[in-house]
Amino acid sequence: MNNSPPLLSYRVGALMYTPALNKTIAENLITQKFILPDSITFCLEDSITDASLSKAQNQLTATLEKIESAASAGKISIDGLPLIFVRIRSPQHMSRIFHELGGLISLVSGFVLPKFSLRNAIDYKTAAYEINARADKPVYLMPILESKSVISARNRVEALFGLKEILDAMKEIVLNIRVGGNDFCNLYAVRRNVSQTIYDVAVVNGVIADILNIFSGEYIVSAPVWEYFDSGIGGAWKTGLIRELERDALNGFIGKTAIHPSQVPVIRECMKVSAADFADARSLLSWTGASGVAKSAHSARMNEVKVHRRWAEKIVTLAEIYGVRK
Repeated sequence: MNNSPPLLSYRVGALMYTPALNKTIAENLITQKFILPDSITFCLEDSITDASLSKAQNQLTATLEKIESAASAGKISIDGLPLIFVRIRSPQHMSRIFHELGGLISLVSGFVLPKFSLRNAIDYKTAAYEINARADKPVYLMPILESKSVISARNRVEALFGLKEILDAMKEIVLNIRVGGNDFCNLYAVRRNVSQTIYDVAVVNGVIADILNIFSGEYIVSAPVWEYFDSGIGGAWKTGLIRELERDALNGFIGKTAIHPSQVPVIRECMKVSAADFADARSLLSWTGASGVAKSAHSARMNEVKVHRRWAEKIVTLAEIYGVRK
C-alpha cells in the first residue's frame, strides 16, 4: 500500500489506545486475537501514574522487542500490523523515549502529543526536527487539542490559529490533528451517556466546530473517543457509537480513537464509503462533459464538478483504504 504522507494520514483510521504497561498486547497483535485496529498508541501519559512511568517505559521496550522478534522469525509481517505510535508527556519526554528505543524506533510511526498548546508547541517542533535529523525514516506527529486554552471562548480562535501557524511550518511530519473530547468535557464537569453524542454537549460542540473550521481544510482531523464498549449487556454502546460516527463523518472527521477492541470493527465499517458515494466520486473525478452539472449515478442528487471535487477525492481515497459498503 502507498505510504506517502497524505495516504498515511488516512490510514491512521481506527486508532486504539492501550497503556504501555499492557503485557499481553504484543502477543495479541502477533496472533491477531482480535480484529486489528488501523493504528495503535502505547500511552505513557494519562493512563500511567508517575510512579509507574519507568516500569511502563520498560514494558514498551519489551513489547516492541517481542514484535520485532516475531517479525524476524517470519511469524508476522510488519506491514500487516497497525501503525504504531507512542503517547508521551512532553517534548523532553519525546526526545528521551526516542533515544531509549534506539533501533526499535523503526517500528514506530510517530508520537502522539498530549495537551498540545501554545505553551509547548515550539518545544515540540524543535524536538521533532532534532529527532527526524537522526532517524532513518520520518517520525510523524499527531498533536491532540484538548487543553483549556483551546476551549476557552476568550482566546480560542486566536490560540487555534497560532497553533496552526506552528504546525504549518512542519506540515510534512504532521499526520493528524486529534481532538480530546473527554478532556474538554472534564473541564466543564459534563459527560455524555450512551444515548448522547459529543455534539449534544454544547460547549464542546462549539470548539469542535472551530477546530474543524480552522484545520480540516488542510489536515486530517480525527474524532474524539467514544467511551462505551461491549460489556456483554446489550448493544446500546454500538448503536451510540454508530450514531456518533455518522455525525463525525458529516462534519468532516476522518478516523476515531478507540479504547477497546470491540469498537474497532464498528469504526472501520463506518469508514467504508457507500456504493452511491463511490459511484458519484468516480464520476466526478473522470468528468468529461461540457456541462459542470449532472445527475448522480442513482439519479437521486445533483453532482457539480467544481463544487464536489474535493469531496470526491476524499471518498475515493477512503474507498481505496477501507472499501465500499455493499
